[in-house]
Amino acid sequence: MELFTEIYNCYFQIVDEICKAARETPITEKDMLALAARFGYEESGFMIVPKLINNWNLLEKTEEGYLSKIDNPEVLPLTTLQKRWLKAILLDERIGLFLENAQLDILHAYLKNIEPLFTPENFYYYDRFQDGDDFTSSKYVCHFRTLLEAIRKKQYVDIRFCSRRSKDVCHTYLPCRIEYSAKNDKFRVLCISGKNVTSPRVEIVNISRIDRITPTEKTYDGEIDLAEAIRTSYYKDPVKLLITTKRNTLERTMLHFANYEKRTKKLDDDTYECQIFYNSMMETELLIEILSFGPTIKVLGPEDFLTKVKDRVRRQIALM
Repeated sequence: MELFTEIYNCYFQIVDEICKAARETPITEKDMLALAARFGYEESGFMIVPKLINNWNLLEKTEEGYLSKIDNPEVLPLTTLQKRWLKAILLDERIGLFLENAQLDILHAYLKNIEPLFTPENFYYYDRFQDGDDFTSSKYVCHFRTLLEAIRKKQYVDIRFCSRRSKDVCHTYLPCRIEYSAKNDKFRVLCISGKNVTSPRVEIVNISRIDRITPTEKTYDGEIDLAEAIRTSYYKDPVKLLITTKRNTLERTMLHFANYEKRTKKLDDDTYECQIFYNSMMETELLIEILSFGPTIKVLGPEDFLTKVKDRVRRQIALM
């Protein structure tokens, strides 16, 4: 029986964690949903838990809950598929941002007889901006790794960069997270201003705009709840979407909007409602991403966001 489209994928890991939790102590359906959200996405439980209970014969129902029928492997060897995927990832020019040349040499030697699962030439990006970052630039790589190290050490850095209005800005920041925008093909760093740690306000700096980064001697000993800092910047009303199951839209949207905080609920067998929380920095990109799904998604509100959707559609029609 084929349970998964890709062995050891996210769904496999979720099922593995549920079976581990149910090995000696019965767990409830609510427990399974919580594990699915923890090790996958909030919506993963909608697809996995019903099949675990009714179809896959991996759990045994008891009066207290469900017990696992299987023993879980402790070590999972790499499959040929995984090796081919890893070889494909090594062809991505962004890999040099995360791995040293010596590490890359070891991996290339290990996978020298493996055919890549895909190559960069296999992809055509029809909705991506053309001014993406130069990930191979020595200056860019240096800045990227300096930021990674600062994030690990909770170290303040002085950043000099060019703003969107072409003004030179020099400021002290505490870098907290690096994000990648597939739409813009750019990396950006989420920072807290050095003066606002007690009441943090998140600021975003595109790494390609950075001219110089200087690590300071100062570090931060406390904990910064970046998620809460971002949450306080959200608009009061989230974007409300009506999502159909046609053309596998539910699964595609959950993957596509995985980087947004959201709430999803099932209305009927064919329809889901999704609320996506956002702020002014996310608005334009979120709008473009929603429009890329066409008629399989309906925007219900809020009204000001819906107005911007209509305006953009009108401009697109005018260009045709």
